[in-house]
Parts: sequence; C-alpha cells; structure tokens
Amino acid sequence: MEVIGALLETLPKKKSSTDYTGLELAACRHQIGLKAVNMKQGKLYGLSLFLIKKLLECNTIEFVFADIMCKLWKFWSKTDPELCLIIKGALSVMHAKGHSLECQVKWDGEWIFGTGRSTGEDCEQIFSYLSRCANTTKYQRPENREETLTEHIMFWNKRKHLNLAETLSKKYKKVTTDLKDNQIKLDAAMKTFNVTLNTEDFEVLINEVKASACGDSQSLSTPTRIQAVLLLYHDSKPAIPNFISNQIKRFLQSMKLPDLSLVKIPLLRKNKIDKDSVLADSWTLCEKDEMQDAYNGLVVIVRKAFQIALQSHYFEKVYWSARIKKVADSSKQRFVLRKKIIFS
Repeated sequence: MEVIGALLETLPKKKSSTDYTGLELAACRHQIGLKAVNMKQGKLYGLSLFLIKKLLECNTIEFVFADIMCKLWKFWSKTDPELCLIIKGALSVMHAKGHSLECQVKWDGEWIFGTGRSTGEDCEQIFSYLSRCANTTKYQRPENREETLTEHIMFWNKRKHLNLAETLSKKYKKVTTDLKDNQIKLDAAMKTFNVTLNTEDFEVLINEVKASACGDSQSLSTPTRIQAVLLLYHDSKPAIPNFISNQIKRFLQSMKLPDLSLVKIPLLRKNKIDKDSVLADSWTLCEKDEMQDAYNGLVVIVRKAFQIALQSHYFEKVYWSARIKKVADSSKQRFVLRKKIIFS
C-alpha cells in the first residue's frame, strides 16, 4: 500500500517557499489513500495525470472518477492518448449534478456500465478527516508537514483496513435490498405499460436515451462535399466564385432551409477558417445535375437533426421534472429546477 509522501524524520527539506495550497489525492473505492502530491498553484490537470500514471505502474485500474473528468479527459487524450485506451473516465456522482445534462449523461458514473455502486466521492471522506490538520500544518516546516500528513493518512488507512469486512457486508446488504426493491418497481412499471424488456433491450434503450439527451451528432449521416457547400452557403452566405455558373448561383440563392443554429451539425460548429477551407476545396465539385440530389439528401439530414434536438429537449423536461419530485427538498432548489424546465 502506498501512502502520501514518506516518513522523513532526519533529512532536512527546507525550501524558500512553503505556501502549499493543498493536496491532490488518489484513493481507491474503499476510501483508502494511495498517493498524493502537493499543490502550490491550485488544481492542475497534469497533477492528476501524474498520479494515475504512477498508480498504473503497480495496480490494475479500470475506472477513474474525478470532479471534472469531462475536462480532464480532453487533456489526457492530447497528452497521453495511450492512457485513455487503458482506463475509462467517469464523473463523481454528486459533483456531476452540477454539470449540464449532456455532461451528466456522457460522464456520470451512474450511466457507465461496470462501475457498480461507485460514487467517486471517496476522496471527500479522506479530506474531511485530513482537514483538521489545516490549522497546524500551515505553520510547520515542509518536512514536519509531510510527516504529520503521512501519519494521519496511515492511521486512516489502518482504520479502514480493520473495518473493511464490516463495511463491505453492510454495502452488500444494502445493494441486494435496493436491487430487490428496484426490480419490484420495474416489474410494476412494465406491467402498467404492458411491455417486456430484457437486458439487451435495456442497453439499446440506454443508448437511445444518451443520444436523445446529448443530441448526438454521430447519429446523423455525414454530408457529402456538395452538401457541405449547401450547408455552409446557407450558414454564412459567402461570396460565390466567378467560375461558378449562373444556374448554380440561382439554385444556391433559391434554397429554402430553416435556421440551423438550434441543431447540432458538426460542420456548422467549426471555426470560420475551417469552414472557408472546406468551401475552397469543394466549390469546384459543384455541378447543376448533382445539386438537386444533394439538396434532397441534405433535407433528410436537417430533418433528422431537428428530430434529435426535439428528443433532447423533451428528455430534459422529463429529467428535470423528475428531479423536482425526487431531490428538491427546498424552495430554492425547486426554483432553480423550474427555471431549467422553462428555458431548456
């Protein structure tokens, strides 16, 4: 078992600056501290990456929970793509409630298969214990501070090891009880709506809900090069090159497409430089005979995009309405959730 730092009683470690702002800590799902690093300028994405790579040297890790995993994963993907092939990222369950609905469905641990009843909030329990050291360690020298924190975390880990059997038995009893209760509720709901679902059907349903809540653009067909010209022309009305025939110019000017700012089409979310690059490479492919067929196919894509947007909008309404009844125990929370329902 690795602990925070090491017990250094004799070796001096004086530094010119001792303004540590806190600890970046990694713990397992049993709330046992594994490794930690000192922070001197707030949370840095690189600190979490360093901890995970150190733990992977001697442990098998499948899931990693973090408060801002949605942002951490982008940094990890750019910095160390091979790491993202080994592990799966998930948002801490309670912290996820403060993220957008799209972020919750994509990253919340409760939506990811295989995480069980992990909450990802295990480090919070350790910090609640270590917080009592704050008023003393901030006046200590670096070596004394490290020794104090190490002794505290070693005592915490020892206590967790001694109580682990009892804790796991309680969790197992609670999980089995919840499983029976939820199965009864599920059977009653299926009987009410007269439906029959198996495990595979639930997986398909979950994927559909994710696509609906996120407005998943991957479910759309990729537009062709000519359709890209039609989309980008409708989006920004750029100047048409002189070598384009008058027939194509009249066709572009006569197109009737709705406002696409409310739907998620990846091509329209690119920056202006990328859009201009796509147009510059595609103008020469425009031919009058293919333009009408491309427009008809584009109408299908746009219709599908609006259908996904409506499904996402409906899912948000249902989700926030259910949250009011389930978790909103104060008028302030109900007010916030009602605003989300109105403006979603």
